[in-house]
Amino acid sequence: MTPADMTVKVIDNLPAKTGKTLDEWIAIYRADAPKAKKVEARRWFKITHGIGGVTADIIMGRAEGRPSMMEDDTPDEALLASQYSGSRATLRPIYDQLAELAAALGEDVRFVVAKTQVTIARTRQIAIIWPKPGRIELGLALPGIAAGGRLEPVKSANDRDRIRVFVRLASIEAIDAQVVRWLAQAYADDLQGLSATDSAALTKARATKRR
Repeated sequence: MTPADMTVKVIDNLPAKTGKTLDEWIAIYRADAPKAKKVEARRWFKITHGIGGVTADIIMGRAEGRPSMMEDDTPDEALLASQYSGSRATLRPIYDQLAELAAALGEDVRFVVAKTQVTIARTRQIAIIWPKPGRIELGLALPGIAAGGRLEPVKSANDRDRIRVFVRLASIEAIDAQVVRWLAQAYADDLQGLSATDSAALTKARATKRR
């Protein structure tokens, strides 16, 4: 399934999942959403309407006449180069190490590179790599594990989000055995709650994309 196919599917499923069509959500976004920053608009979609970031970005993209993150056809390496440019160039080795560890988890691991982050997925989202000033934040899908210690809460997350905790990584040395275990657990837990049929269908539908 291509990004364009996935976008069409999200749009087609909006009435069933949210009770409103794309056109209705565009009207709501234009009338009510904060416009200062896209991140604030995405947070508004989550908190006010329970709509996840990917769906929110598709709605905003259609409202603004631009491609969504999912549809952006900029080559992955160009997006990564932009993420890790300037003062964040020193963070690239941390990203590369995390990507190598994630890719080694299984043949079904795939990477979705956007302008500001990289999502790691199996059948569903298992982690997000966010470059920040002086550090990388590794968001993790760890159902049943609450924030505490090194695991901090993702403040914008709600009950529908898979990524609710993250760990700060300011150096390659910070990627220790504990971080490796958390990433492996997120990979293993991905199939929880899915039937064997659903799991096989999702895996088949989503092309493997490895780095």
